[in-house]
Amino acid sequence: MTKINRTIALVLAAIVFLTVAFSLCVIAVEAGHDCHGEDCAVCELIEACEDHIKGMSLIPVLLSLMAALILLRALPGGTRAFFCRSQTPVSLKVKLTN
Repeated sequence: MTKINRTIALVLAAIVFLTVAFSLCVIAVEAGHDCHGEDCAVCELIEACEDHIKGMSLIPVLLSLMAALILLRALPGGTRAFFCRSQTPVSLKVKLTN
């Protein structure tokens, strides 16, 4: 991984962390507000923050799936376990002379 890719990954991780932290802070601060009915802007904001946090909970699942696929591919013999190669004289490089 190049230095630029690491920097980009770090910045994206920081952005995700900060947005989740901001959403949690908004929910904590506005939890006891005085609701004004169905069209309450604060309730809509809290609901949007909750949806954002629920959407971010899918990220660890996707990352673990990607890590599992990478490890499966990187293991020695990992790809050979899925199929059986038949052995022929040509594949064994046997010279058939009488």
